[in-house]
Amino acid sequence: MTFFKMSRPDKVDRIFSEYIRKKAGNCCEYCGRKGEEGHVLQCSPFFGRRMESVRFDPNNADCFCVRCHMKLETEKGVTKGIIHGEEVELPRSYRSWKISKLGLQRFQALEVRAHQHVKKDRVMSYHYVKALMADLDGKEQQIIGEAK
Repeated sequence: MTFFKMSRPDKVDRIFSEYIRKKAGNCCEYCGRKGEEGHVLQCSPFFGRRMESVRFDPNNADCFCVRCHMKLETEKGVTKGIIHGEEVELPRSYRSWKISKLGLQRFQALEVRAHQHVKKDRVMSYHYVKALMADLDGKEQQIIGEAK
């Protein structure tokens, strides 16, 4: 039996997860369910956390409730299908949803970046994610100021 080590979320992962949930308005991006008591929201990287090059890329992460997250995780990638008598690769639902969210060109660019090797640098990642959060907080404060 083979065991593999899963990457554990660290401090930067927790801040990034908070950023993604906050950016999504504390709602599941798939079904729209609010993150309230009993409905936990999770940050879901399309390309897993081991892909360091897109680990903290907002285009790679989505906010889902647990139910949608589990459903979509089983539907990543492509599957074989037959259209007009020819076998073709058909995108599964998470991939299709992600492409509709980003657009094909941005999705393909994300896919290329995901497969590039990048050295892990948690100090730089921490500063990057904190800047994302500060930018989001600044936009929220601007909206609140405009509403007054």
